[in-house]
Amino acid sequence: MKILHLYHDFMNLYGDIGNVLILCHHLKKCGVNVILEKKSLKEKIIFFEYDFIYIGSGTERNQKIALHDLKNYKEEILKTIERGTPFLATGNSFEIFGSKIHSASGEIFDGLSILKFDTIEHNDKRIAENGIYETEFCRKPLVGFINKCSEIRDIDNHLFKVKVGPGDFPNSSFEGVRHFNFFGTHLIGPILVRNPYFLEKFMELIDKNNNFKNLKIKDMYAIKSYELTLNNLKI
Repeated sequence: MKILHLYHDFMNLYGDIGNVLILCHHLKKCGVNVILEKKSLKEKIIFFEYDFIYIGSGTERNQKIALHDLKNYKEEILKTIERGTPFLATGNSFEIFGSKIHSASGEIFDGLSILKFDTIEHNDKRIAENGIYETEFCRKPLVGFINKCSEIRDIDNHLFKVKVGPGDFPNSSFEGVRHFNFFGTHLIGPILVRNPYFLEKFMELIDKNNNFKNLKIKDMYAIKSYELTLNNLKI
């Protein structure tokens, strides 16, 4: 399996590289031959080559740099998503795939417009909270941390239902977006490290031909850590 880590060098806040490392670690433990490729600016990217694509969060400035570069690949990215390739974008990176980003300084940046939603940045408030989230994709709720200065409007195909914590905008009951196998969320932590059951579902999604029958997370420390966090957040 080939995994692509996009902009590993400047879209990597909050230890987001952990999402890629934990995925590769468990796939290899299950006997899967994994090739991890890291791509950044001025490097040729052939999106069709990969079984899983990941991009993490960055500063607001770095987000705009990534957006500018990805516009060169808009059609390839759209076709890759529509063919069902698993794609995970965490933190503010998933805002890139929407229609527009209204910056805190008043500038308006055109997004990739692969998804129909708008992002509105604020310079006078930042949301930094833990939360619990549910999704039909995973049998267990997710735990995570959100640290953002933006709100998302007009998402139709939500990823998570909020049980505890912040959503797309103040008092929203939903967070993130899913389109085919594109998953976009502000949840960081990293999300695949903190949520072993969500990681397990991603492993199954990547193994679309069901070549590996035993893609299960057996790390009891990871599971106990998840359960402890979930129980603490419920209090």
